[in-house]
Formats: sequence, structure tokens, C-alpha cells
Amino acid sequence: MTPSRQSLLPKLSPTERRRLIDEPGLPWKEWALGTGLKPWVGLLFLILDGWTLISIIEVGRPWALALVGPVMVFAIYLNYLLWQFLWRRPSEGARPVDFRRTWLHPFYLGRWDPGYREYREGSYSNESSVDAREFL
Repeated sequence: MTPSRQSLLPKLSPTERRRLIDEPGLPWKEWALGTGLKPWVGLLFLILDGWTLISIIEVGRPWALALVGPVMVFAIYLNYLLWQFLWRRPSEGARPVDFRRTWLHPFYLGRWDPGYREYREGSYSNESSVDAREFL
């Protein structure tokens, strides 16, 4: 490695290096499904919605132009549903027993949410481990 590249690396002590190696963080799959894919799925939604809009506008007929509004509202709602299905995270302190399905929140917890496995097994807790009084 060249000296200029070496200077860009953080200076770590051997104990810090060992600690980082022993605790690497989330597995690649959990990171990708939980965090890494969110911007790409959002970009995919944008591309598909734009493609749908342009396809309708290119027809150029009055009846097709009248469909732009309803079709785009439906497409955006489908995007929202898919996002909720994959990554919905309930508000802090919300309990599964209090959850009711609605048009706005059809799923309690997203499939790719880190807590989904515990939720399916029945051991999921949405309670915060941090006490707010500690910061007062």
C-alpha cells in the first residue's frame, strides 16, 4: 500500500483492531435487507412511477390523460404498501395486541425489519432499552 493511502486509514491500537475483528456488526444479508436496499427500492419506485406516467401521457388521447391522476394515486399507494410490507417499524411502545389493520397500516412489522423474526416467534418487544429519565 502506498504511503498516501496508508495515511487515509485510521490509526488503531492492536486492542481496538482485535475488538473490531471480534465484533464485526450485522451479517451482510441483514444489513442489505434492513438498510442497504432502501434507497435502491425507492429509486425503483420512482423509475416505475415515471415510466407509468410517461406511458400514459404518450398515448395522448383525452381518455388516457384523464387516467393519469387515478393511476398515479394507485401506483403510489402500491409503492407505500410494498414499503410497509418490507420495512414498517411501529412507533415506540406500540404493542402487537393493540394493532388493528387499516388502509394506512396493513402490517404491524415489515418482513425485512430486524425484529421480524422475534415478532413471529412471539418474543418481540418494542420497548426502548433506554430510559428517557437518564437524559434529564
